[in-house]
Amino acid sequence: MASSMDTGQSGCWSRSSGSEATMEKSVERSCHGKVMRRVAGLLVSLGFQRVKSTFFIRRQVWVIEFIHLHKYSFTPGYRVHLGIRVLNDVFPAPALNGPDSHPYLCPNSPNGSKYILGFGPDQASIERCSAEIYRWCSDVGMPWFNQFNGPQALLTDAASPLGESEKSRLRLAMGGESDPDAVRASLSLLGLEDD
Repeated sequence: MASSMDTGQSGCWSRSSGSEATMEKSVERSCHGKVMRRVAGLLVSLGFQRVKSTFFIRRQVWVIEFIHLHKYSFTPGYRVHLGIRVLNDVFPAPALNGPDSHPYLCPNSPNGSKYILGFGPDQASIERCSAEIYRWCSDVGMPWFNQFNGPQALLTDAASPLGESEKSRLRLAMGGESDPDAVRASLSLLGLEDD
Protein backbone atom coordinates (compact mmCIF):
# COMPACT_ATOMS: atom_id res chain seq x y z
CA MET A 1 0.00 0.00 0.00
CA ALA A 2 1.37 3.43 -0.92
CA SER A 3 2.04 5.76 1.96
CA SER A 4 1.61 9.51 2.09
CA MET A 5 2.67 12.39 4.27
CA ASP A 6 0.87 12.61 7.59
CA THR A 7 0.18 15.83 9.48
CA GLY A 8 -1.15 13.80 12.33
CA GLN A 9 -0.55 11.71 15.30
CA SER A 10 2.95 10.32 15.31
CA GLY A 11 5.29 13.22 14.67
CA CYS A 12 6.16 16.17 12.55
CA TRP A 13 5.47 15.23 8.93
CA SER A 14 6.04 11.51 9.36
CA ARG A 15 5.20 8.86 6.78
CA SER A 16 1.93 7.05 7.40
CA SER A 17 -0.11 4.31 5.84
CA GLY A 18 -3.10 4.63 8.20
CA SER A 19 -6.66 5.63 7.40
CA GLU A 20 -5.61 9.19 6.55
CA ALA A 21 -3.29 7.91 3.83
CA THR A 22 -5.76 5.52 2.21
CA MET A 23 -8.93 7.61 2.29
CA GLU A 24 -10.85 7.76 -1.00
CA LYS A 25 -10.77 11.25 -2.53
CA SER A 26 -14.59 11.51 -2.55
CA VAL A 27 -14.70 10.63 1.16
CA GLU A 28 -11.85 13.06 1.82
CA ARG A 29 -13.76 15.89 0.07
CA SER A 30 -16.86 15.12 2.10
CA CYS A 31 -14.90 15.09 5.36
CA HIS A 32 -13.14 18.33 4.37
CA GLY A 33 -16.55 19.96 3.95
CA LYS A 34 -17.58 18.77 7.40
CA VAL A 35 -14.39 20.15 8.94
CA MET A 36 -14.93 23.52 7.23
CA ARG A 37 -18.52 23.77 8.51
CA ARG A 38 -17.48 22.86 12.06
CA VAL A 39 -14.58 25.31 12.00
CA ALA A 40 -16.87 28.07 10.70
CA GLY A 41 -19.18 27.52 13.66
CA LEU A 42 -16.30 27.53 16.13
CA LEU A 43 -14.55 30.64 14.75
CA VAL A 44 -17.70 32.74 15.17
CA SER A 45 -16.87 32.87 18.88
CA LEU A 46 -13.60 34.63 17.95
CA GLY A 47 -15.42 37.14 15.74
CA PHE A 48 -14.59 35.53 12.38
CA GLN A 49 -17.08 34.73 9.65
CA ARG A 50 -16.64 32.37 6.74
CA VAL A 51 -16.73 34.31 3.48
CA LYS A 52 -15.06 31.95 1.03
CA SER A 53 -14.64 28.21 1.16
CA THR A 54 -11.37 28.41 3.10
CA PHE A 55 -11.27 32.07 4.27
CA PHE A 56 -12.60 33.41 7.56
CA ILE A 57 -12.48 37.16 8.15
CA ARG A 58 -12.91 39.78 10.82
CA ARG A 59 -13.25 43.31 9.49
CA GLN A 60 -11.77 46.27 11.31
CA VAL A 61 -11.93 49.96 10.33
CA TRP A 62 -8.77 50.04 8.17
CA VAL A 63 -7.96 46.36 7.72
CA ILE A 64 -9.39 42.88 7.37
CA GLU A 65 -7.92 40.17 9.59
CA PHE A 66 -8.18 36.75 8.03
CA ILE A 67 -7.60 33.07 8.64
CA HIS A 68 -6.97 30.86 5.62
CA LEU A 69 -7.13 27.08 5.82
CA HIS A 70 -5.01 25.43 3.17
CA LYS A 71 -6.15 21.86 2.51
CA TYR A 72 -3.19 19.78 1.43
CA SER A 73 -3.55 17.82 -1.81
CA PHE A 74 -1.27 15.01 -0.64
CA THR A 75 -2.92 14.24 2.70
CA PRO A 76 -6.19 14.92 4.54
CA GLY A 77 -4.89 17.77 6.62
CA TYR A 78 -4.43 21.51 6.82
CA ARG A 79 -2.01 24.35 7.21
CA VAL A 80 -3.57 27.39 8.86
CA HIS A 81 -2.35 30.82 7.69
CA LEU A 82 -3.04 34.23 9.24
CA GLY A 83 -3.00 37.58 7.54
CA ILE A 84 -3.89 41.23 7.85
CA ARG A 85 -4.97 43.08 4.70
CA VAL A 86 -5.02 46.88 4.55
CA LEU A 87 -8.30 47.73 2.83
CA ASN A 88 -6.57 50.45 0.81
CA ASP A 89 -3.88 48.03 -0.41
CA VAL A 90 -3.47 47.47 -4.16
CA PHE A 91 -1.65 44.11 -4.01
CA PRO A 92 -3.73 41.72 -6.18
CA ALA A 93 -3.93 38.87 -3.63
CA PRO A 94 -4.38 38.45 0.12
CA ALA A 95 -0.85 38.31 1.54
CA LEU A 96 -0.30 35.46 3.99
CA ASN A 97 1.77 37.79 6.15
CA GLY A 98 1.19 36.21 9.55
CA PRO A 99 2.24 33.03 11.28
CA ASP A 100 1.22 29.62 9.97
CA SER A 101 0.58 26.36 11.75
CA HIS A 102 3.40 24.28 10.27
CA PRO A 103 5.93 24.78 13.13
CA TYR A 104 3.18 23.86 15.61
CA LEU A 105 2.74 20.33 14.25
CA CYS A 106 5.99 19.30 15.92
CA PRO A 107 6.45 18.31 19.58
CA ASN A 108 8.98 21.17 19.96
CA SER A 109 6.57 23.83 18.64
CA PRO A 110 7.11 27.53 19.41
CA ASN A 111 4.49 27.54 22.19
CA GLY A 112 5.23 24.01 23.44
CA SER A 113 1.89 22.63 22.22
CA LYS A 114 1.48 20.20 19.35
CA TYR A 115 -1.58 20.58 17.13
CA ILE A 116 -2.97 17.72 15.06
CA LEU A 117 -4.52 19.23 11.94
CA GLY A 118 -5.20 16.06 9.97
CA PHE A 119 -8.43 14.07 9.79
CA GLY A 120 -9.66 10.60 9.02
CA PRO A 121 -13.02 9.41 7.72
CA ASP A 122 -14.65 9.00 11.15
CA GLN A 123 -16.71 11.64 12.96
CA ALA A 124 -14.41 11.68 15.99
CA SER A 125 -11.43 12.52 13.77
CA ILE A 126 -13.36 15.31 12.03
CA GLU A 127 -14.38 16.77 15.38
CA ARG A 128 -10.80 16.51 16.74
CA CYS A 129 -9.33 18.19 13.65
CA SER A 130 -11.89 21.02 13.84
CA ALA A 131 -11.23 21.51 17.55
CA GLU A 132 -7.47 21.54 16.95
CA ILE A 133 -7.80 24.19 14.22
CA TYR A 134 -9.90 26.28 16.59
CA ARG A 135 -7.39 25.73 19.42
CA TRP A 136 -4.50 26.87 17.19
CA CYS A 137 -6.44 29.96 16.11
CA SER A 138 -7.26 30.73 19.74
CA ASP A 139 -3.79 29.97 21.16
CA VAL A 140 -1.64 31.42 18.36
CA GLY A 141 -3.87 33.46 16.08
CA MET A 142 -5.72 35.63 18.58
CA PRO A 143 -2.62 36.84 20.44
CA TRP A 144 -1.03 37.67 17.08
CA PHE A 145 -4.09 39.61 15.86
CA ASN A 146 -4.35 41.35 19.26
CA GLN A 147 -0.69 42.43 19.03
CA PHE A 148 -1.63 44.48 15.94
CA ASN A 149 -5.07 45.62 17.07
CA GLY A 150 -5.17 49.16 15.74
CA PRO A 151 -3.38 51.11 13.05
CA GLN A 152 -0.64 52.52 15.27
CA ALA A 153 0.61 49.04 16.17
CA LEU A 154 0.59 48.08 12.49
CA LEU A 155 2.58 51.20 11.63
CA THR A 156 5.07 51.27 14.48
CA ASP A 157 5.55 47.78 15.95
CA ALA A 158 8.87 46.35 14.79
CA ALA A 159 7.17 42.98 14.25
CA SER A 160 4.38 44.45 12.09
CA PRO A 161 3.39 42.13 9.25
CA LEU A 162 2.96 45.11 6.92
CA GLY A 163 5.60 46.10 4.41
CA GLU A 164 6.39 49.74 3.64
CA SER A 165 3.96 49.88 0.72
CA GLU A 166 1.11 48.58 2.90
CA LYS A 167 2.02 51.02 5.68
CA SER A 168 1.99 53.87 3.18
CA ARG A 169 -1.47 52.81 1.92
CA LEU A 170 -2.69 52.60 5.54
CA ARG A 171 -1.40 56.12 6.28
CA LEU A 172 -3.17 57.43 3.17
CA ALA A 173 -6.45 55.83 4.26
CA MET A 174 -6.12 57.19 7.80
CA GLY A 175 -5.55 60.64 6.27
CA GLY A 176 -8.79 60.41 4.30
CA GLU A 177 -7.17 59.44 0.99
CA SER A 178 -8.51 55.92 0.50
CA ASP A 179 -8.72 54.72 -3.08
CA PRO A 180 -12.32 53.45 -3.50
CA ASP A 181 -11.22 51.02 -6.22
CA ALA A 182 -8.52 49.54 -3.96
CA VAL A 183 -10.98 49.16 -1.08
CA ARG A 184 -13.54 47.50 -3.37
CA ALA A 185 -10.87 45.14 -4.72
CA SER A 186 -9.71 44.23 -1.19
CA LEU A 187 -13.26 43.50 -0.10
CA SER A 188 -13.86 41.39 -3.20
CA LEU A 189 -10.61 39.44 -2.75
CA LEU A 190 -11.79 38.35 0.67
CA GLY A 191 -15.38 37.64 -0.33
CA LEU A 192 -17.08 40.81 0.91
CA GLU A 193 -19.20 43.36 -0.87
CA ASP A 194 -18.54 47.09 -0.65
CA ASP A 195 -20.63 48.73 2.08
